[in-house]
Amino acid sequence: MRRPSLLVLAFFCSSSLFGACKSDDVADEADGSAAPPVAAKEPATLIEGDAVTIPAVYQGVEPGMSVEEAKKRVASLPEDDTIKDPAYPDIYFVADVGEDGKSITRLYFALPNKDAKATVSAKWGEPLAGEELGRELFTWFNPKKGLRASLKPGFGEDWDLEITHYRPYREFLGEGAELAFASPAPLLGADADTLRAAYPEVLIEKTQEDADADRKQLEAMVGDKAQGLGAPKPSMHLEFGPTEYEKYWTRVNLSFDDEGKVRRFWFTLPWELNPAAKDEMMGFFESKWGKPQKTEELGEALWVFGESPRIEIKENTISKGWDLAVEAAQP
Repeated sequence: MRRPSLLVLAFFCSSSLFGACKSDDVADEADGSAAPPVAAKEPATLIEGDAVTIPAVYQGVEPGMSVEEAKKRVASLPEDDTIKDPAYPDIYFVADVGEDGKSITRLYFALPNKDAKATVSAKWGEPLAGEELGRELFTWFNPKKGLRASLKPGFGEDWDLEITHYRPYREFLGEGAELAFASPAPLLGADADTLRAAYPEVLIEKTQEDADADRKQLEAMVGDKAQGLGAPKPSMHLEFGPTEYEKYWTRVNLSFDDEGKVRRFWFTLPWELNPAAKDEMMGFFESKWGKPQKTEELGEALWVFGESPRIEIKENTISKGWDLAVEAAQP
């Protein structure tokens, strides 16, 4: 990551050698030839508003914004993903670009304060407390702006504050039997051209070359176990923004039949950050699709909502969430 260099100008004046310094020996600020010094600000001033708010130092850049739009605000993006502000000389403000290189996924910076939680809570209220990889994690939400901030221990006494957009799972799924995120075009039965036309902003395609490269990476991690997955092949999936308890995205995986049409798709709605949401989500599923039929699959509980299409839901005990799969009715 490139860091901007600092140019230090030093002026020395000695009355014993050169006489008293005169006004014409230094740049006149009124002429605009030298900028006035910027007073340093306390890091706590970065926490603005009464709910999650993006600090002004980001100059209007926000998560979800296209790289093209972000460059209009900060020309050095995305080649240099760091924004500096002289009022906060020791803090690097990062605008992270997603793997696709198309948009800003998150903003983050370090708060050099062991009392960072109290500092943030004083402005944004008490957070949702949880854990991530065994470390404390505190989360704040701004429902009006769809912004979420996460605070966790960083290096030394620093705390890392990360801001992302989020979409409530209720909004992602929508009211009624239909799925709101699939409103541009029905997913079941869609072919590749339909997906490209209806979901251009969220469709991720993997070519054969991409699939081969991914398989090599997987083999390097798990060895011969990767052979059980069959030969690598091109694929497509949809990548939406995160729901409130997801980290960076909500991935909708697609499975195609022999005619190249989607026959099944599935995704996960996590609740690990808020265990109370586990039952709340199931209640929402029932309000949306009615009472399910509870059965078992490979010894695991499975809830089935309807048959046309067939909606299967089961608990993901690894990522702590609900796995939802939607499949076309069998002939």
